[in-house]
Amino acid sequence: MRPLSCSRSLPGRRQHLFLHATGRFPMCRLRLPLRHRRLTTLAIETSCDDTAVAVLRRRSTSPSSSSSALSSASASPGAPTHELLFNERKTSDHRATRGIEPLAAVQGHHAVLGELLRRAVCHLEPAPSPSSSPPSSPSPSHTTGTGIRPEQIIYDADGRARLKPDFVTVTRGPGIAPNLAVGLSLAKGAAAAWGVPLVAVHHMQAHALTPRLVRALGEPMLGEDLHTPPSSPAEARGPDFPFLSLLVSGGHTQLLHSSSPTSHRVVASTADAAVGNALDHAARLVLPPAVLAEAPDVMYARHLEAFAFPRGGEAEEYAFYRPPRTRADDDRDLAPPPPPEEEDLAAAGQGWRWSLPQPFRMSRKLAFSFSALGSTIQRIVTTRLEEHKNKNSSSSSSSSSSSSKNENENDDDGISVPERRQLARYLQAAAFQHIA
Repeated sequence: MRPLSCSRSLPGRRQHLFLHATGRFPMCRLRLPLRHRRLTTLAIETSCDDTAVAVLRRRSTSPSSSSSALSSASASPGAPTHELLFNERKTSDHRATRGIEPLAAVQGHHAVLGELLRRAVCHLEPAPSPSSSPPSSPSPSHTTGTGIRPEQIIYDADGRARLKPDFVTVTRGPGIAPNLAVGLSLAKGAAAAWGVPLVAVHHMQAHALTPRLVRALGEPMLGEDLHTPPSSPAEARGPDFPFLSLLVSGGHTQLLHSSSPTSHRVVASTADAAVGNALDHAARLVLPPAVLAEAPDVMYARHLEAFAFPRGGEAEEYAFYRPPRTRADDDRDLAPPPPPEEEDLAAAGQGWRWSLPQPFRMSRKLAFSFSALGSTIQRIVTTRLEEHKNKNSSSSSSSSSSSSKNENENDDDGISVPERRQLARYLQAAAFQHIA
């Protein structure tokens, strides 16, 4: 569908509202060059259980700006070209159901989204009074001098005049439909009330462009030194197009090829469950009941990692894993050795008799799959439960005189903590070796 075109010769002229369902966005002819404008957007995210609102502003690069420090800083590689004026997130509590409950998430969005929006408006750029001098970096909403049109101003909860955002952005999907509807409804209402465009954002497209946003904010990427400036302007901008992204989340596992901010192609995706979802479900079985009960949230995959590597991932904690040197070496299941205290049992055919599969290990199919890992974990845990039940029934006449347990003894369901930790380690090794 061909994009619409609108004339905006006057900066204060009311904007059209373009809903995400139409797929049509305005191509506006502006009086100021785009690189000299200071755009501000108010963004809303409600795709799952997180309720988030942010205000992002692009700094002006106008050569007429009286702030020489800002102009020179913007010209240097690595200097931030954008600034985050507000960014807050609230997460609804789903510990009672040990997983995300859509209805509870919707209720959480309704409970906090209005307050987050109110606080975000308080961080919009203050509107200069007619008697004050214009700001050093004029925004596109200003006319000549200090004139500010009434329709360009909104008021925060304290009655202070603020400049409207240039547009409102909101997550349109993918996500849980009722949850998305909460953010979309508020975003549409705000855009209509303020008379600014509405921009609906694809969730995974935003994830793919996050590295460029981090660069634009002047923040270091993971593993980079904050005090080492970029060597070139290209490095300061972030990954140049085209580039590949591995998008890993609770609902998605994708290898994405990006050739421009609006052109992306899925190279590989999961054939069944996403890695985050698979790890979350497996963690509910692997983590000891006490750890699950004390978890502050339902991000069980994160707690699984902390349980598997309690010392924060020291070298000796990773010594169990040897990555395959070639694809032929990958043709094997991942299985732990028997524990030292059970070597005699292992020789007798007992002990830790399990292994975790490597999905698509005999195929060159460009795809991911994690359902087999989840079903294998469930089968291992079920087997241990049955063994423990049979053992208890056969020795019901015996009783224990000790009231305390150490880590090497069985948990309430018959799975020892060391075995749980091995399960957690090898589960993550199998999942991430498959991705790599």
